[in-house]
Amino acid sequence: MGEPQLDIARNIEALDCLKADLASFQADLYQALLKGSSEDFLQASAKMIITCFLLTKRLGLNFGHLEKEVYNNTQLLLVEKNCVEEWYGDISALKDYWDLKR
Repeated sequence: MGEPQLDIARNIEALDCLKADLASFQADLYQALLKGSSEDFLQASAKMIITCFLLTKRLGLNFGHLEKEVYNNTQLLLVEKNCVEEWYGDISALKDYWDLKR
C-alpha cells in the first residue's frame, strides 16, 4: 500500500475527476433533451447516477447509504407539495418502484 500522503492526494484527484465527469454527463443530458434523444438521455442519466454512487464510495460511504437516502427522499417528496406528483403521480410511482425492489 502506498504512503498515506499519496493515498490522500490520489483520493482528492479521484473526487475531482468524478466531479468533472458529473458536470460533463449533466451537459450530455441537457444536449439529449435539446435533441429529443431518449437513448442519449438514458445514457447520460445512467452515467450521472453511476457517478453519484462512485462519489459516495470515495467519500467513505457505501452504495447502500445513497440508495437508502434516495428512497427516504422519495418519501419526503410525497409529503411536500410538488407539481409533478400532483399532476402525474410520478413520485408515488417511483416510491412504488422502490418498494417493489426492497
